[in-house]
Amino acid sequence: MRGDDPLTFTERHRLEGLPDVIDRLTAEIAKLEDFLAQPDLYNKEPAKFAKGTEALIERQQALAKAEADWMRLEEKLESAGGERVSRRVVPVWRRGSETRRSR
Repeated sequence: MRGDDPLTFTERHRLEGLPDVIDRLTAEIAKLEDFLAQPDLYNKEPAKFAKGTEALIERQQALAKAEADWMRLEEKLESAGGERVSRRVVPVWRRGSETRRSR
């Protein structure tokens, strides 16, 4: 820890890297949603549809964990009067159909 830093070195490092992780996962989710939105994918290529669905679920779970970690670490830092590491605002609502881009 740095002086009166409420976060350990590992926590601070994780907090500093989380915005990039969240951005990457959000982009991957959008790509997977677009891929899975193909009208005939399920009927024509069920194996690809299944793999895409599995990958989407994994990314959504990873995103939820990353957002929860970010929130927990920011709150820990803030509650101890520390300076925020990032200005990123993570929405509290759960991602789902709301994240799909308009087509």
